[in-house]
Amino acid sequence: MVSDPRCYLVEYDKNDIIYERQAYHKSLGVILSGKIRAEKENGFYLSSLHAGDLFGAAAMFHEGKGYINRLV
Repeated sequence: MVSDPRCYLVEYDKNDIIYERQAYHKSLGVILSGKIRAEKENGFYLSSLHAGDLFGAAAMFHEGKGYINRLV
């Protein structure tokens, strides 16, 4: 793993919410294993992210107070 103190490992269980409108991090994430489902707040499926994919770039530069989608 990377030894930079700004990097950290977070593990989630199936169906845990990773990002949502009022709970998100202004950081870039990398999926090491498993998959993440991107969906609207009403549960409408948008896409899937898999090992090796990045997420969170939009949140890093978003100046509003809410994230547009939910990652589960």
